[in-house]
Amino acid sequence: MNDSLLVNLHCHSNLSDGELSPEDLAERLAAAGVRIAALTDHDTVEGSARFREALTKHGVGCVAGVELTVRVEGGTAHLLAYGFDLASPQLGEALRQ
Repeated sequence: MNDSLLVNLHCHSNLSDGELSPEDLAERLAAAGVRIAALTDHDTVEGSARFREALTKHGVGCVAGVELTVRVEGGTAHLLAYGFDLASPQLGEALRQ
């Protein structure tokens, strides 16, 4: 018996630096057998609702995600964040900055 669960928690759509729309990305993940996924576009959650809706149609679970560009000593870094409220006004403000 195979107890594996395919998960992809670091996906980018064409709203960031990926090549596929959120819907096409969700379809491709479902076709590959992924059971849980997160859209982690750079500094935007613009495609998150579309991604979640498309995953749901394929029976795939979705985790809210984003890849934030943050300032660190000597430059920038990318910070992955998960499981937050996509409608949060504080998140929207942080992404605008």
